[in-house]
Amino acid sequence: MPDVLPLAPAPSRTTTPPRQLDAALVWLMALTCGLVVANIYYNQPLLVAIGRTFHISDSRASLVATATQIGYTLGMVLVVPLGDMLERKNLIIWMLLAAVGCLGAAAFAPTFGLLAVASVLIGICSSVPQLLLPMAATLAPEADRGRIVGRVMSGLLIGILLSRTLSGYVGAHLGWRVVFEGAAGLMLALAALLAWRLPRNRPAFAGSYTSLMQSLLTLTRELPDLRRSALVGAAIFASFSVFWTTLAFYLASPAYHYGSDVAGFFGLIGALGALAAPLAGKVADTRGPRYAITVGVALALGAYLLLGVGGGYL
Repeated sequence: MPDVLPLAPAPSRTTTPPRQLDAALVWLMALTCGLVVANIYYNQPLLVAIGRTFHISDSRASLVATATQIGYTLGMVLVVPLGDMLERKNLIIWMLLAAVGCLGAAAFAPTFGLLAVASVLIGICSSVPQLLLPMAATLAPEADRGRIVGRVMSGLLIGILLSRTLSGYVGAHLGWRVVFEGAAGLMLALAALLAWRLPRNRPAFAGSYTSLMQSLLTLTRELPDLRRSALVGAAIFASFSVFWTTLAFYLASPAYHYGSDVAGFFGLIGALGALAAPLAGKVADTRGPRYAITVGVALALGAYLLLGVGGGYL
């Protein structure tokens, strides 16, 4: 999946001594990852309804999904590195509060242009999971680090897979604006819970933001495996986004006349793919990551070939 890190993130040095995470806090972090990353994908089953609201074409309505992904990319590149400079708890809470405002703006957007701008900002604020994952690794005891990070990542994966099911059903019965209203309420509740339960965690990095960003360029230049992984991930993510963004329009076409609830149901079917995640990890451990990636790409290619041949029989 595009938002799942391939390995447990290496814990960064912090000025806060590691503390053992209790089970409730670990599950809260997993829940936060799932609900926040869902903000990126709520709109995909709703694109047809959004297009009808603003009387725009399907291609223009799909820009909402594109805008959200652009925002998420900006958040990953420009905001997530701040987790190596600033106190993470405050940064996470402020991003959640910003998400409340952005989701509210999307819910009440009077024009498509304002909805698109709000979508970019929603994407930026939805990079919170990439702050929580390394934080969980930092706070976890070394002996339990892999298990704890895996549990937090499971919340991320479930959020990616089930967000469309939830938004599709709610959108079909209550309207697409209610989805964003509900998401705003969830972000506010998460901000309150994390303000109460999340420990403070300040990294030891003392450099400037400029030097931090320069280090990213240095890593990209000096690590060819990083470049290859980024390119492969980008290609797979593009394929993933193309399918889910166009699915709602295809199901609403004269061939099917289905609503957003059915489009969301496909997300529930896709959740079965989560069962393959442990197997993929085992294959990567035994046969190497290159083999696992090759098999994954081949399966994705085969799926698209099946859609091309029998797309009329979904």
